Amino acid sequence: MDVPLTTLRLRFRYTPTTVTLEPAVVEDMVAPSSPGERPEVGVSARMWVELQDDNGEPLTHRLLRDPFGTIVEEHREDGSITRHDRSRQSGRFEVLMPEKPEATKVVLWSVRADDPDGVSKPQSFPLVRRGGAA
Repeated sequence: MDVPLTTLRLRFRYTPTTVTLEPAVVEDMVAPSSPGERPEVGVSARMWVELQDDNGEPLTHRLLRDPFGTIVEEHREDGSITRHDRSRQSGRFEVLMPEKPEATKVVLWSVRADDPDGVSKPQSFPLVRRGGAA
């Protein structure tokens, strides 16, 4: 298996109700690995990003841990930890993905507690590259 020597830096911006993706920056570096099988919707992960081809076939994925900052942990003197949920604010996050020349879209999957099925609809963004090796 060939390891891509270039990486896509995906920059997401979000508000309480929207998510946008900036043009991906192509970096000359090896992306960190994303171990494990592709997550299953509603089963194995809370949130992840996929690169997909024109046919919607997933090419690679990256698991995300609370990129919207909606989980707050309270560490108490007795050693216990309490988890608190908060509403999504505005902000941004980045994801590093291995460059896949056949990738044409980025899909953001998330599991939401306020959704009756526990899964929100995936958000799909066209993959626009800028800079570097692309």
